Amino acid sequence: MARLGARIERWRATRQKRWPMPAPLWERAVALAQRHGVGPIARGLRLDYYSLKRRLGGPRTASHGAVEGERAFVEVDLVGVRGSEECRIEVPGGDGAS
Repeated sequence: MARLGARIERWRATRQKRWPMPAPLWERAVALAQRHGVGPIARGLRLDYYSLKRRLGGPRTASHGAVEGERAFVEVDLVGVRGSEECRIEVPGGDGAS
């Protein structure tokens, strides 16, 4: 990330006003974001979070963070669950993890 940060800073120092960042720099930032997350990479490289997230692709999210077409709230019916018994709820994620 340090090497890419230095390249981006060199570009910022020499760019024309309002000139878009070159595609190869975005591609490297996207690759890092896939591996380490959008937030840390956007902060570390001083990039716009939403621009990086948009270039990353994936499902679009609504303003409250839910994936479009999916419910943001899950109701769990606890009728019949006793306080002394162990209860485990597994929720599968989009990537297959639970």
